[in-house]
Amino acid sequence: MHIITLDFHPEVLKINTSFWLTLEEKKIAEQVDRYFISNRMTFQEKLFHALLIAQHDLEAQHFCTEDERQRLIRYIRVLDSMLSRMQGLEKQA
Repeated sequence: MHIITLDFHPEVLKINTSFWLTLEEKKIAEQVDRYFISNRMTFQEKLFHALLIAQHDLEAQHFCTEDERQRLIRYIRVLDSMLSRMQGLEKQA
């Protein structure tokens, strides 16, 4: 597992620390940040809303193949993991 640091602008992350991400997490973080263009949303809010959308898609069975379902499940796990770690960092601050 490769660990890299992704230094989001403090106004985006609302946390005064570096956030360590795997390459997969970095890719997802960049996609989520581009999808939710609003600069009034914190990065944590963007992750939360991406998670809600993904969970809805899974529950409503908005996928065509088992492969798509598995990718959606993986995406949800990654988003959930990132949110959990961010919440842990907030509690430490």
